[in-house]
Amino acid sequence: KKNPPTVLALLKNIQRRGNIPRVNSIVDIYNLAALQSLLAIGAHDFRKVAFPLTFAVCGKEDTFLPIASTAKHVAESDFVYRDTQGIMAWLDVRDSEHYKLDEHTQDVLFVIQGNAQTSVAMRLDALACIEADLKACMPLATFETQVVHVAG
Repeated sequence: KKNPPTVLALLKNIQRRGNIPRVNSIVDIYNLAALQSLLAIGAHDFRKVAFPLTFAVCGKEDTFLPIASTAKHVAESDFVYRDTQGIMAWLDVRDSEHYKLDEHTQDVLFVIQGNAQTSVAMRLDALACIEADLKACMPLATFETQVVHVAG
C-alpha cells in the first residue's frame, strides 16, 4: 500500500532502522502506546488548533502537508479531520506538519482512532497508558478526556 496505516508504517520504520525512532518524550510515549494497542494515535499542538474540529470524509480533492514530507493529494473519499484552517490528519496515515509537537508545545491534543471493531474502552485504555507514562515524566501535567462519536 502506498500509504500504509500508521502502526504498520511505524513497525516498518523500526525494522528498517533496527530501533524505535526517538523524536521527543511525548511522541515517543504515544508511539509506544500505538505499538502496544495497534491503534492509530495522532498528537497535535493544542494551541495551534483553530476549533471546532470536523471528523469526516474529505468530500473534495484537497492537499495536505504531512510531518517532514511534501504536500500530498487527498482524495474526496479519504477520511480526515480538520480545524477551520485545514486538514490536521489524514486518518490512520499521517499527521500535519502545521500542528506537530515541537519544543514550544505546552498543550497536546491526542486523537485515538477507532472503528466498528475497536471499543471506546479499548481506546480509553490506550489513552490511560499515555497519561500514566506522561505523568511519570511530568508529574504536574493535567489531563482532560473527551470521547467523540462520528456517525458513518
